[in-house]
Amino acid sequence: MASPATGHPPKNPDAFRLEIAKFANQTNSTVSAIVRRTALDVYGRIAKRTPVDTGRARGGWGIAIGTVPGPMAGPTRKTARRIRLTTAPPLDAGLALQALSRLVSYDARKGQSIFIANAVNYIRYLEYGTVYGGPHSKQAPRGMVRVTLAEFSGIVKENAKDVPFGGD
Repeated sequence: MASPATGHPPKNPDAFRLEIAKFANQTNSTVSAIVRRTALDVYGRIAKRTPVDTGRARGGWGIAIGTVPGPMAGPTRKTARRIRLTTAPPLDAGLALQALSRLVSYDARKGQSIFIANAVNYIRYLEYGTVYGGPHSKQAPRGMVRVTLAEFSGIVKENAKDVPFGGD
């Protein structure tokens, strides 16, 4: 088998095998890093676009590998009623850290799926509107997930451009 760099047969087949294994590992690290960054970017965009009244819907987004996530540690119904937010807070740093910690183990070779979900019972109305038609939210009349998914291709391209070969 010829060396990809020179076109000549390798002088040391074991060294060649090691180079191919190294290249495969670097490629996996790169792909895994792009997927992790893209998942965090999508998660963050969806959460930031989620309308805020009490903060419960925004805090209800979760992210996980291989299984649909449970809710993150956002405000509960009881605390959300007490603290009615009039302006949308930035994405909570604690939620972002939880999301990042859940994605650290992602490995592209394992073929794992990443799930982003929201367990708040009215999230469907915020995304799609009411059963009577029309948007439920004036803050996000086109939804949060659909708008972010329309940007998905650009998000992946941007993250791929920013990740060096070999991963983060």
